[in-house]
Amino acid sequence: MDKPPVFFWQNMPAHHQLGALEAFAEAWGSPVTGVWAEDIYAARRRDGWRNPPRARLRDVYLPAVGWRAEVDALTAAHPDAIHVFSAIGSYPPVTRAARRILRQPRPKAGLIVETALKSPWLRIPNAVKAFGCYYPVRRKIGAVMGIGSLAERFYAAIGFAEERIYPYLYQCDAPSPPAAGPSATLRLVFVGRLARYKGLDLLLRALAPLAGRPWSLQVYGDGPDGASLREMAVRSGLAAQVAFRGVIPSDQVVPAMAGADLCVAPSRYDGWGMAVSEALCAGIPALVSDAAGSRDLVAASRAGAVFACGDIARLTAELRRRLDDPSLVAREKRLAREYAPRAAPAAVGAYLADVFRHAFLGEGARPSAPWLTPPSS
Repeated sequence: MDKPPVFFWQNMPAHHQLGALEAFAEAWGSPVTGVWAEDIYAARRRDGWRNPPRARLRDVYLPAVGWRAEVDALTAAHPDAIHVFSAIGSYPPVTRAARRILRQPRPKAGLIVETALKSPWLRIPNAVKAFGCYYPVRRKIGAVMGIGSLAERFYAAIGFAEERIYPYLYQCDAPSPPAAGPSATLRLVFVGRLARYKGLDLLLRALAPLAGRPWSLQVYGDGPDGASLREMAVRSGLAAQVAFRGVIPSDQVVPAMAGADLCVAPSRYDGWGMAVSEALCAGIPALVSDAAGSRDLVAASRAGAVFACGDIARLTAELRRRLDDPSLVAREKRLAREYAPRAAPAAVGAYLADVFRHAFLGEGARPSAPWLTPPSS
């Protein structure tokens, strides 16, 4: 049986999804198109985001003027295709396309979605908005790709049948570089926006009792809290051990991380937390807050540790353990390198093809997410 074409409706072509979509397009065998409301917008480009090349995935960039007619034409021309939407209710072109497709009696419709429960002060309105968008059409959506277990639980809680919810993740499309050799210094790395929700201030507070111990921290990123975080590092007596490197392009993050021993992602909230995906791809473990969706990768790989959001004492203890026991870091780096292929775009794209065959074509058993299978050692 010929497979139907697939359309992914998203706001922009983000690097943390394109690798898997490209791999999926190669595995699927029928045309696969990304429909983007816009190219990477200016704020994300300032954060270092780049639009990577692809060969199999087709691109449709909706025009700023006349996008409604373009959406209507695409949905009318492909009613029998599989249409997968991200963030219905947040992006007008995605929302319009979803409403048109979901009017059909038996649409082949799916979602790729993060949890709505992120920003603490917006949790209730975001949850209400998500419920209003998705609950009325929940029975028409054949597959919900939840970005991490936080998203899986949220969409089950608002009424989606559990058998329609499949694990999913953001992944890193970069070759694994050679691991850095041993060092007498524990080389830490933080990658992310210098904004409160990413929690760099929590990391600096956790490091303060360890000042003078043999560690260094490389900080990659910029944002509204950059100046205050630099001042905090000075006030805490950490200036000699913390280097603020600024923004680097997204395709250079993994090579930069490969020179470190340990990534720290202390987010107060985060739909996913790409730094963890990038760290494992680079062959290094991560310490990650349980408020980040990417905690699932650390739990499955055992390359690092998950700590309670805001628990500075626990974060200090985890850092001290690795300062006191270099063999633990070496073991976790080996686990990260062994685990990385399970969460690579090729594995995720093949899994996505199996999900679509199961959910939309009734073929095969329900697939297991490769990145949730722990390593053998």
